[in-house]
Amino acid sequence: ELTVVAVAIGFVISLVLALVAVRWRWTYEPLAGICSVLYAIPSLALFGVLVAIPFFGLGFRTALVALVSYTMLILLRNIVAGLDGVSPAVREASDGMGYERWRRVLRVDLPLATPSIVAVSLARSEATA
Repeated sequence: ELTVVAVAIGFVISLVLALVAVRWRWTYEPLAGICSVLYAIPSLALFGVLVAIPFFGLGFRTALVALVSYTMLILLRNIVAGLDGVSPAVREASDGMGYERWRRVLRVDLPLATPSIVAVSLARSEATA
């Protein structure tokens, strides 16, 4: 349950950050840097740094904060890579069909990027195992 909730929350946060990073390219490096710092902090130090224990106590929420911060870097990079992999011809065709930017992202870019996002995620998780 903890893993599913952490990945779901991390995915939503990372999706928003990735959409910002794809729209405004200059934001990708700072966002990835912040996520890298969160990823690099060991779990016990993370609790001390975030001072999560006084706010959340020991338990589900404290572990959730750590796990969400770990998922964000991997998901941010994978979503940006997946969205970058969508063919410009497909984007141009969807624009020509009258899709607005947000609708194109939801109906064209994300569905086409999903296999790439999942494949890269699985490859990275197997490499770390």
